[in-house]
Amino acid sequence: MRFLAALLACSVCTGWQSPQPSRKRTALRATDAAWQDFWEDLAARPEIRDAWRRAPCVLKGIAPADALALDALTAAVDADPSTLDDAARVAHGATRGWTNVALDDAARPSRRLRASSSSASVLLNHGGVAFPSLLGGACRAALDAFEQPVGLNVYLTGDQVAKAAPAHTDRQEVFVVQCAGAKRWRVFAPPHPPLEPGADPFARGKGTDVLDERYLPCMLDVALGARDVLYVPAGFPHATATANTSSLHLTFGLAPTSNFGLSLDSLRIAARGRRTVYDPLDDPEMLREVAVDTFRLFDAPLPLGRFLKDEDDFREACRRRLRAALALEGPISQFRANLEDPSDDAIAAAADRVRTHHAALLDEMRRAYAPGDARPASARVADHIDRLGGLVDA
Repeated sequence: MRFLAALLACSVCTGWQSPQPSRKRTALRATDAAWQDFWEDLAARPEIRDAWRRAPCVLKGIAPADALALDALTAAVDADPSTLDDAARVAHGATRGWTNVALDDAARPSRRLRASSSSASVLLNHGGVAFPSLLGGACRAALDAFEQPVGLNVYLTGDQVAKAAPAHTDRQEVFVVQCAGAKRWRVFAPPHPPLEPGADPFARGKGTDVLDERYLPCMLDVALGARDVLYVPAGFPHATATANTSSLHLTFGLAPTSNFGLSLDSLRIAARGRRTVYDPLDDPEMLREVAVDTFRLFDAPLPLGRFLKDEDDFREACRRRLRAALALEGPISQFRANLEDPSDDAIAAAADRVRTHHAALLDEMRRAYAPGDARPASARVADHIDRLGGLVDA
């Protein structure tokens, strides 16, 4: 594996720096092998492990050359117009945060894409499933390196867009790969929970919730150029803008969370004993209002996969973490006063079920990201979502 030089910028508001000119393109897209090398290198970097779930971090010039060319993207969109079925334009306002709206009308799909992105950001959801020949290999490589659920969105933004995306948070761990042009990113410290105790810390700045950047401590302010990579932890607000050039970037989202049944709370639910009374831990909104730190603790990922693997045996790691969480004083002791704590055998059995479920999720994603399915993108995406839903609900 070839290790490329990188510049780390972490937990510092650096000021907006102009990106360096990118090299001349020599290929339509990066090879699957290049993506494999990139993700294996990234997962092994101490900078990423140090920043994981704690702070944003920038690595300069390490992404594969020709990660995605605009011409290749527009050609794929014209070849299969259903790739735009899940596309949207990012809108926002004084009283509304991030909101997805329909693309502008145009006869040709690629013209819709370009017209809609001329003064805003356009996102194409499920990029690895919708464009398996272009981006499926990148998703499979990320999945293999981290062994966590991986999703991909493609973002296209015109020049001089002062607020391409308003400040908002996401549930997934985000890796941004800048493909072409440049985009300014500002990443902020998570907002103080008591100010909005009922708000989901992983969905701030969306819908009717608006985050005011003036009251958010800035941790990082940087312009990404081609081949730059940015990591943004889940729950950290971030906002984007473009200046004198348009931007094309990929956002990979790693989601080892309750949404996929891979968190400490997922283990708790699988292992818990008989419920004699209502369990407030089953009500995330109420739990956030009472104890947001407890909410974050139970939403934390389990040590599954290569990147998050614990030194302990998985069963033992699960037993230790769940016992420690349930033994905390405060809201937990009140919540669980009339509930039976799970036995060691119940935790071990639940750990086995979660591990089997984790493997099934990764297998489904590998299937969905593989080329060869001749159905329209819309049908492939719908099938993939249905299969994931069946696994999570099982």
